[in-house]
Amino acid sequence: MQFKDILGYSSAKKELLSLAHSGKIPHNILLDQLDGMPGVPLAWAWFQYLNCEHPQDDDSCGTCRHCKMITELAYPDLYFIYPVVGAAGSEDPSGDFFSKWQEMLLAKGAYFSSEDWLEALKADNSRPVIYSGDALSIERKLSLHISESGYRMVIIYQPERMREEMANKLLKLMEEPPEKTLFVSVSLDPDRLLETVLSRMQRLEIGTLTHEEMEHVLLEYDHSLSKNDCYIATERAEGILYKAINTLQNSQQNLSYTKDYNFIIKYIESKEVGKLKALSEEMAKKGREYVVASLEYLLANLRFALRCGIDASFPRETMNRPEQQIEQYIRGWVHSGNILPLYDAIEQAIAHIKGNVVSKIVLFDLFMQLSVILTPSIKEASLTKIKARQKENK
Repeated sequence: MQFKDILGYSSAKKELLSLAHSGKIPHNILLDQLDGMPGVPLAWAWFQYLNCEHPQDDDSCGTCRHCKMITELAYPDLYFIYPVVGAAGSEDPSGDFFSKWQEMLLAKGAYFSSEDWLEALKADNSRPVIYSGDALSIERKLSLHISESGYRMVIIYQPERMREEMANKLLKLMEEPPEKTLFVSVSLDPDRLLETVLSRMQRLEIGTLTHEEMEHVLLEYDHSLSKNDCYIATERAEGILYKAINTLQNSQQNLSYTKDYNFIIKYIESKEVGKLKALSEEMAKKGREYVVASLEYLLANLRFALRCGIDASFPRETMNRPEQQIEQYIRGWVHSGNILPLYDAIEQAIAHIKGNVVSKIVLFDLFMQLSVILTPSIKEASLTKIKARQKENK
């Protein structure tokens, strides 16, 4: 993995390169990122740069023996720790799942999310955690001499999923690692880390891409994209390239999310509780990954509905035709007075589903909350339409 393989995120690259050039490399770094950002690929590319036999000013050479081994994840001094399932009694939990991790990273490259790892794990309804066996395993591995005489690195993905006993066992190692040994933790939720662990880390936040950066990077990713395609993907990505790429690649899947969105709106307006319950069960059967993606899609479209309501110049081309029809139908439902409660309810539901709470229960509860939040504005919008028609008929 080279830095050039990771499009965008130039500030994070510059900071890592600056640390490498300074000669004062911290032995314990935290990369703070949103899900879908390239924290693991950045750590991987940085490790390759640090061990490259012929490094350039801003990247590894990609062709030396070390670069080739690291690119293939076959380098003996690069270790990964990540959440897995069903490994409570294992002496090397992450090692047991390394072939799945390696396969996913080599297939996805710089663009993957926690849901991709869940899918690779085939976790189903199990909640992945980082087991205490990983602390003992990494302690054994780090007690050996460095194989290739360069730097050695331990990349910890989602350290917030460490059990407390694991964190406590790892703390001493992270505080006083062997010579030329680096720990890089890639966290999606640093606030969940133990304060004792967090205080030992040098924190580097990976920022979102601006609209201008995103459109530039997307054209670099695929030269054949139209300006409109880039615009639509950028508006939906919230500064995360992974989301933009998914939008471009999953246009057919988005039709299914649009269908869910339409039914949610329809059943909330008509107060058909039984149908909302059936919809929650139907969506849940498609798996957590689908449910999370559908709710993120719902968030994006509620945001578009708000913007259409407050900005007449907002380009509706950002939405496909069915989405535009729904937006027109719910005009006035979403406004500055209810957007925050709507967002909070949906984001909390997403967090619960990712946390392995039963999806159909979370969804049904969410639909009831959305109904309570939206009902006053639905009534008001309905009265406004009636008055408008009466005025036209006079």
